[in-house]
Amino acid sequence: MANIKESIRTFKDKFLQQGIELKEAFNSLAGDAIVQVFYSQNRENESPLCIEKGNCHHVPILGIKFRMQSGRKILLYDSNSFSDYGGTCGIDIKELEVITLIEGQEEMSADYQWRDLVNVKIKYIKLIWLDDDGWEVPGEVNKSMGIFPHGIEMKFENGRTIFILVAEPDGYDEAEERYNYLRGGEELIIAFNEIAAKKQKLIIEGIDLEL
Repeated sequence: MANIKESIRTFKDKFLQQGIELKEAFNSLAGDAIVQVFYSQNRENESPLCIEKGNCHHVPILGIKFRMQSGRKILLYDSNSFSDYGGTCGIDIKELEVITLIEGQEEMSADYQWRDLVNVKIKYIKLIWLDDDGWEVPGEVNKSMGIFPHGIEMKFENGRTIFILVAEPDGYDEAEERYNYLRGGEELIIAFNEIAAKKQKLIIEGIDLEL
């Protein structure tokens, strides 16, 4: 694994402005409230995964769409914006002109996990940064692929906290009663509480990245 200070220095040399802009984009949601949420929990001809007794939702395609109280329309999705090699996907955000539902996406606002979160103001959003040491750069064995935004911690004014992370389920571990995950994959997981996120080992100690 590359030295963490070296990884941070490399990240800031390449992606500092991009990182600041991502942080500001997520911070701009603070004080606003989600009024509708849309996503798909399964691909066509596949059944949804039941993760942590429904306390985690798997979003395998097309990201998560929010309609905000302010009228803004937001897409959270995976991208490889912070990778020179295209292999590591991190969380990203962009504004939409319209919300169009495709490929099984549906409104989830009335789901029991979201009922206490819609129409509640967001207190803050914190980016979770990881240093990806799971890839090898061609010709540079054991060199980190770099720091990337693994996901977000979203805190609401009612005290609830959820985590939205880029993580791809990769088989079920019967002994530990949890899924294995490819971090930086191309899918999203929503963990509706910290206990579920930790039990699934979805959140690990990140990097204190000052931007």
